[in-house]
Amino acid sequence: MDKRNENYQLQFEDIMLKRTKMWASPIAISFGLTNLCNISCSFCVYCGFCKKKIERVDMMDLNNIKKIVPYAQSAMSVYGSGRGEPLVYDQFEEFMRLSDETGLSDLLQISTNGMLLEKYDVHILEKLNMLTISFDSLNKEIFELLRYGAKYETVKQNIIKVRNKLPDNYISLTVTVNRLNIDEVYDLYSFAKENGIDAIMFNNVYGEEKDGVIHALRLRQSDYDIFLQQIDQIEADNADGLIKVFKYVTFDRYEDGVVRDKEKIFQEVLSFKGKEPVIDFDSQDLTDKECKINVENKIGGGSRKWQFRIACSHFRNLLCMQMGEYTVV
Repeated sequence: MDKRNENYQLQFEDIMLKRTKMWASPIAISFGLTNLCNISCSFCVYCGFCKKKIERVDMMDLNNIKKIVPYAQSAMSVYGSGRGEPLVYDQFEEFMRLSDETGLSDLLQISTNGMLLEKYDVHILEKLNMLTISFDSLNKEIFELLRYGAKYETVKQNIIKVRNKLPDNYISLTVTVNRLNIDEVYDLYSFAKENGIDAIMFNNVYGEEKDGVIHALRLRQSDYDIFLQQIDQIEADNADGLIKVFKYVTFDRYEDGVVRDKEKIFQEVLSFKGKEPVIDFDSQDLTDKECKINVENKIGGGSRKWQFRIACSHFRNLLCMQMGEYTVV
């Protein structure tokens, strides 16, 4: 058994035995290169449409990347995309060179909104383990509402160009499925397949229930059949498994009887542009009383304590209580 599989097994034992001091090294490493982003996705849990000025810009020190490298020897994956857009990072080319030189690229996964791919010579991405590009709609108006600030044609053409220039790279698309694009699931899969994309991931909208954008876009139970019919089409067309399809969309049985009127939903989402965020991730403190996790000693950039705020935002206090005895450094 190699080092990575041994470590994976050890972490499984840590979980099963409920060890409060982990014996295993991290099997997955996640960090943000920057907290800046060049667009304002409507459903972004950090800010969405709010266009709030970030008070403190974070750019990861490359020396911190070097601290991560030893842990990567036993990890299964390294995810280099946190809160911000990684291609905005002011030392992105240097970061990729360092990743190549240290072997980090073999595990490294980068997610991007696709707008800045033409800014770089894409061949610096050749050794990436995976490049994931967000692409939520084949409808220009819907795409540019959901990914506010992005240009539909730019992202679409960048996807095609990168695929052509990096024929051997593993490239995936990620789709945030919601009430505006749920009828495009099969069409987006077809676009990915026609352009030689290796995988497509269908995800949920995540966030706070009191967030008006999230409430407008979140899937209702009555939307389930629309999604399921298209998944059946995809499975029939993809019987040869030529493209990997990851169905992370879940239905929580939420139903409020609101009819799916796309034009009304579009205008409702648009009405939230420029409003203050529901949760201010830059100033709201996550106290020990709320979640007993020591996060003072951290590596890298991204918003302060953002990983744990997201964890507790998604899973409420349950995850906080489960992690209460752990010290994370």
